[in-house]
Amino acid sequence: MNKLVKIENPHYHRLEFIEGSAPSPQTCHKCRQPASRDYYECEYIRSCEYSLHKECTELKDLPRKFHPLHPQHPLAIHDNFPYVKSFVCSFCGKHRQSRQFHQCIADECNFYLDDDCVRDFISRPELLKKYEIQHFFHDHQNHQLSPRVGISEEDPVELNEFGYPSYDTDKCDGCRELTYDGQEVYRCTGCRFYLHTKCSQVPKEVQHYSHPHHPLVLRQNLFDHEVRCIGCLKWMEDEFYVHCTHCPTFNLDLQCYFRAQTQPTMKHEIHEHPLEFFRLTYNEDVRCHACNTPCNDYSYCCFTCNFKFHPDCLALPITVESDDHVHPLTLTLSFKYDHPTAYYCDICEKRRDPDCGIYLCKECRFIAHFECALSLTTAEEEETAHAPWRQKIEDDIHKSDENNEDVSLEIFDQLNVEIEKLGEVIQQLIIKKKEGEHLTEKIQEFDERHKNTEDMLRRLKQSVRGTKFN
Repeated sequence: MNKLVKIENPHYHRLEFIEGSAPSPQTCHKCRQPASRDYYECEYIRSCEYSLHKECTELKDLPRKFHPLHPQHPLAIHDNFPYVKSFVCSFCGKHRQSRQFHQCIADECNFYLDDDCVRDFISRPELLKKYEIQHFFHDHQNHQLSPRVGISEEDPVELNEFGYPSYDTDKCDGCRELTYDGQEVYRCTGCRFYLHTKCSQVPKEVQHYSHPHHPLVLRQNLFDHEVRCIGCLKWMEDEFYVHCTHCPTFNLDLQCYFRAQTQPTMKHEIHEHPLEFFRLTYNEDVRCHACNTPCNDYSYCCFTCNFKFHPDCLALPITVESDDHVHPLTLTLSFKYDHPTAYYCDICEKRRDPDCGIYLCKECRFIAHFECALSLTTAEEEETAHAPWRQKIEDDIHKSDENNEDVSLEIFDQLNVEIEKLGEVIQQLIIKKKEGEHLTEKIQEFDERHKNTEDMLRRLKQSVRGTKFN
């Protein structure tokens, strides 16, 4: 029997359940396979032609949460509408039939939590005793941590030096993040000590992928020691953190510890280690290793090397083809070369920052700004208009234009020195030729000096053209 149902799906019309296979060439819009078994189709099939296999409607990424009634593993949140599942709630012990429930994701556990018990467990204090825990950083006599929802008005309130409630009392004592109203936490039965469920489960010693060479130990900074997180560069106070006993500077606060566990990393050719995404870095002096501009908001960081990159800079291609050079150019984070012409772009002939990334031909030492090397379309120019590397190049060119006259004099002085050296090489070539010596080495030096002189003449010409004389 066919029936119309409203199920959770990306389609905005009701779907009708059909037993059997669909007529060809109807396909499932989720798995893209022929609808050859029980399926749902849009009630307006003639205009929409939208279909879903029955089992594909049940495939979805289940959200997860950590709950103090089962802190060992995360619970998957099931919303099985329109299907009903029978199970026994592990908290209240009652047989339930429900579309919405929580289930442990671990195969070895058979833990279910009815949707009513997720929040209402606090109303059954007689059942909570067996779920109380004691944390090794809060092991006072008779102080147990009990599951509860948020912060209660009945909780003892700590007062500050002025006699007002302390705002820190609403924070988790593990990560120092707020414990908001309605959030499931652990609360000490004897004092105002709170822990998020996740924070309570960090072990004393852990092997963490962000620092695979050594184990990390859990510590608590209670004595105002100057401890800085190597990830977000925040100074840590009165909170838990993981520390490497072999590497004194490697400390991670719990926010960065959890981020590295749950957030996928990014591997990029520009760096040898995985990169973590950070929304905020607590240090104004941090700079992007590609464009050498401040890198505090929205960045990718390497825990091991403390390298940081803007997302826009990571989007730059590793190699590019340029009409201004015969060889491919390679993205290079920094290039310092002891040569008077090494700190100019070979395309726009403007000064460049030696600590800023460039595109480089390693064979010819041809150097180009990011913007100069990339052949951007109009759409790409609009898209990258606010990229940090675009702003950096524009600032450098503006400064170069302001100081153009000084630059011309500087290049002219360098050119005089280079011409003198070229003359010395020519004199030595004449002497060695008269004496019948091999000239290969001196000819190579002559070629190098000649090339340097031509480069400097070209830059001097470009500089003079931009100079405004009175």
